[in-house]
Amino acid sequence: MRDPTVLVWPDSLFRPAGSSATIDRPLFKGPKPLSGREQIVAADGGGWLISYSGIPIYGSNFSTWRALWIKIAAMGLPVYVAPDLITAVPAATSSTFSDLESFSDSTDFAQSTGDCVLSAAAVRGTRTISVTNSSSRARSAGDWFELDGRAHIIQEINSTEWTIWPALRSDYVSGTVLEIDDPRVKVYLTPDSKGATMTHDTRQVAMMSLDFVEAGW
Repeated sequence: MRDPTVLVWPDSLFRPAGSSATIDRPLFKGPKPLSGREQIVAADGGGWLISYSGIPIYGSNFSTWRALWIKIAAMGLPVYVAPDLITAVPAATSSTFSDLESFSDSTDFAQSTGDCVLSAAAVRGTRTISVTNSSSRARSAGDWFELDGRAHIIQEINSTEWTIWPALRSDYVSGTVLEIDDPRVKVYLTPDSKGATMTHDTRQVAMMSLDFVEAGW
């Protein structure tokens, strides 16, 4: 479950113009051979590096920006950010009465989209999980999901088995909810971004760029 004490990036006020998500994978090197290439193996694990560019800062939101900046830069608190800006949120479906009649104004009941849960326990380091999808929209390869502030991408779906990337960072019990509508990554500002200044020209909109590193890896 996502930590309720950690703030979520306020997208409506500071929506970046662009974003990128890359992962820093630990590398393991073997001894250098007398002939041939050096053996280098990349681990399945790693942490996301999220970059936001073109964050608009202007007069009417500058005070709010300063308060946010103090929390995530000066105080070094984590924040939940979206791994990209194109993550689709499934639209709510609708249903009628049991006799298929609608309301008098032609509207229907709003129906929850549901969610996805682990149908079996999953251990740290695995890249294959068993999932029960109760969502109204099918998942597909390339979709994001979140587990406890850690973002993963679905690489392949075979019935109820999902191959994911990167590997799980923790053990999870059966019934654990996968956040699919609004997946986020729990991150901290990188040292370089913490050193950025809060300058603002009152005559124009300022554009801020920030880099974040995943927490807890």
